[in-house]
Amino acid sequence: GASARMRMVAGGNSTGVMKTDVKPGLAPTVGVVGSWDYDDDKHLKLAATYLGKMDYRTEFNFDNLISLIGASSLVISAKASIYYDPETYIAAFSYTKKQDTIAASVNWERWSGYSGSDLVLSFATFTGSFSQILPNTNFHDTVSTHLGFQHRNGRSEERRVGKECRSR
Repeated sequence: GASARMRMVAGGNSTGVMKTDVKPGLAPTVGVVGSWDYDDDKHLKLAATYLGKMDYRTEFNFDNLISLIGASSLVISAKASIYYDPETYIAAFSYTKKQDTIAASVNWERWSGYSGSDLVLSFATFTGSFSQILPNTNFHDTVSTHLGFQHRNGRSEERRVGKECRSR
């Protein structure tokens, strides 16, 4: 934290105390892949992956006392994520037969675990007070599905087509 004291032009004083804190996050990642080859030209692959939540939180508090005619306080408090990746689960498969491959995956991102940002601004004088609050926003999980097809001909050329669908 930091503290400052200033002399104002009109003869008043301003004393502010600011505290800030950044909390880093760690995210485990685990993945499993299985592959089966049967016959000479048929292959099946299955995969599952877990990505842990990554959340770098910051907290900021600023408490300022201003004295001109009478004491007035100005308070600002904020909590936010400066970087966030949601907890994610992924399941996927691919099947290859000769020159054709079909693949699909499903991703579930847990955005409901994101707490967003909170901001509070308060100002009080001998004539009254004012307060404004910006609450955090509720986020919803997303699910996306992916489907793809690939064809290889004998001349090292590939043709691919794919589609992604995402929930909101």
